[in-house]
Amino acid sequence: MKAYIRGRVTAVIPDTGVEIEGQGVRLEGVWGLGREAFGPLRTLRGDLEAQVQVEEGSILAVQGTASHEALLSAKGSGAIGVILGYMPSETVLSLVGSNANLGITGDNDVPFPIVVMEGFHPVPMREEVFSQLMKYEGKKVSIRGVTHIRAGVIRPEVILHSTGEGEEVM
Repeated sequence: MKAYIRGRVTAVIPDTGVEIEGQGVRLEGVWGLGREAFGPLRTLRGDLEAQVQVEEGSILAVQGTASHEALLSAKGSGAIGVILGYMPSETVLSLVGSNANLGITGDNDVPFPIVVMEGFHPVPMREEVFSQLMKYEGKKVSIRGVTHIRAGVIRPEVILHSTGEGEEVM
């Protein structure tokens, strides 16, 4: 059965869903777009350039940023989600339009989920965060871009799943 997180079903809630128990690391982003994705992680130091080739179904973690064109290229090459260090406001507006409510996201028409770890100014992803992501190169991760910055705050997230093979989690 497919689920957002990896784990063991511990309870079935009739007409609602299931409860899943698992181990891993949750990294909280500053802002994001889009819903959920689950796939193998690929990491990239620096910025995402317009031409990138990734394995179909991959989630791409970029230490820097990406332009609108580079994000569309990543989608075309098979990426199903992106984690960025930062995203300039011009790129945000080119993706969602100037009339979008940026305080409540999740239903935006974007190519895939995007999680921004540091914000909108040119600040690359912190080394300790990017290093943790690099440890999960090729492993399955989950991302969710949904952001609500008003009451009932919801932040975008990255879930690094433990494989249960004695690996150390952050």
